[in-house]
Amino acid sequence: PIICGIPEKENLCPLKEALSHASKVFGFTEELIKGKGRNRSLVEARYALIFVISQKKVYNNSEIARFINRDHSVIPYAINRAKQLYNTDFSYKRKVDDLKRFVL
Repeated sequence: PIICGIPEKENLCPLKEALSHASKVFGFTEELIKGKGRNRSLVEARYALIFVISQKKVYNNSEIARFINRDHSVIPYAINRAKQLYNTDFSYKRKVDDLKRFVL
């Protein structure tokens, strides 16, 4: 069965909840975060969501990519970029930590 848009996984609905929380934390709609927008703040919100979801170690890159409407090759780049921002931007770190508390 297809659950939360991804076949054969029964526990993927938390992805939707993580997206909803990221939407609140970063101030963008869920559609924008999953959309094709390339505004810097929007992309950083998307990267934060990918970074935090990947730390859960439940979903592989292909599943995460499918959930956010991206190619799987984007995921490692997004994770690395989010790590860089996390280590250099205090405001970004606070938002990511808020998202982590909710997701992890």
